[in-house]
Amino acid sequence: MNQATPSARAGGETAPSRAELVDRARALGPFIRDHAEATEKARHMLPETERAFTEAGFFRIVQPRAFGGYELPIDVLIDVAVEIGRHSGSDAWTLALVSLHTWVAGLWPEQAQREFFAAGGELRLPIALAPTGKVAQVDGGWRLTGTWGYASGVDIANWVGVAGMDPTVPAGAPPRVLTFIVPRADVKVVDDWHVLGLRGTGSKTVTVTDLFVPAHRAQSMAEMESKGAPGHALNRSPWFRGVPRVPIFALCGVSPAVGIARGMLDDCIERVKTKRNPYMQKGQAEQVTSQVRLARAAALVDAAEALLKGDAAAYMALASDPAAITLERRAQIRMHTAQILQFCTEAVDLLFLDGGTSAMFDGSPLQRAFRDVHAIHSHIAMNYDNASENFGRLLLGLPSNSPMI
Repeated sequence: MNQATPSARAGGETAPSRAELVDRARALGPFIRDHAEATEKARHMLPETERAFTEAGFFRIVQPRAFGGYELPIDVLIDVAVEIGRHSGSDAWTLALVSLHTWVAGLWPEQAQREFFAAGGELRLPIALAPTGKVAQVDGGWRLTGTWGYASGVDIANWVGVAGMDPTVPAGAPPRVLTFIVPRADVKVVDDWHVLGLRGTGSKTVTVTDLFVPAHRAQSMAEMESKGAPGHALNRSPWFRGVPRVPIFALCGVSPAVGIARGMLDDCIERVKTKRNPYMQKGQAEQVTSQVRLARAAALVDAAEALLKGDAAAYMALASDPAAITLERRAQIRMHTAQILQFCTEAVDLLFLDGGTSAMFDGSPLQRAFRDVHAIHSHIAMNYDNASENFGRLLLGLPSNSPMI
């Protein structure tokens, strides 16, 4: 599974291999880099970038084969997101999440999947997971009203996922979170994404008012993990069974940061080779401080990438044996993703410091990398302190105290 050998898509077409997809991402690098500043100014993925990703097959990497996807392991998507992140953190973030959610859609009942993938299999699905919606049960489904933030990629969406608490749960019983997938046309988008970093992700607020959602488009993701996903009846790959989702979301979420840090390191190495400070007799390449910072940053990025790819491949291998996905293993992976992000942030900070005053200007790739990594660092799924506390508790035999696991 780790090698992601080619598989047949619906209709008999052979899916590209991991190496082919990464090569496509690498070939798109100059295009993505050339459009990175325009993506920031637009505050969402550009139409030409979406077209390039569509033609490369990136949105179909983990999509169910039954609906035209490649149904490759999720760690293949992570490899592609790292490569794109070297050139644009915003595009890597949008790609990683929107493409990952084609896997989420494959967990839903067949009737819902047929609706999601009706547009030639081209699904663009942001999901806002915080259960802030107001929900009422009605005949045939639910009525939904609410406001949700951080719908990354909503500008290219044709469906949107939002969440709310099941109001039918008896008092005193454990809460039940429902995720609703609704047509993009039924959602109002609030253009409020004016932020420090990841500016080009279009992670805007979405609202719905008294919207009817049929029962087959509402699911408890927690129950799909514990009881099995209805979509597994159609999509037989192990990761459609309903494996715990937080490690997968965290690994995909941190993959752009690894790409950002790697790209910034590459830029800084080339920059230092040729830069001369007018106040110094030697070029910057001869400055010990630059040598040390580059070396430390390289070690941090190497460690981050090795940990990310190792955990991603290992988790996909565990999908065929659900009993092996213990609470401790899930907490460990979430801790590792937080540590990966810590490594990337430390590396980016070192490189930004070495960049001097020129790194501060708008339009500088160094400034953009600095802002983007720190924006990712603010995400709750990769929160270092929370992940550390929770994993430490489990190491000591204490119960978990976080739902983010």
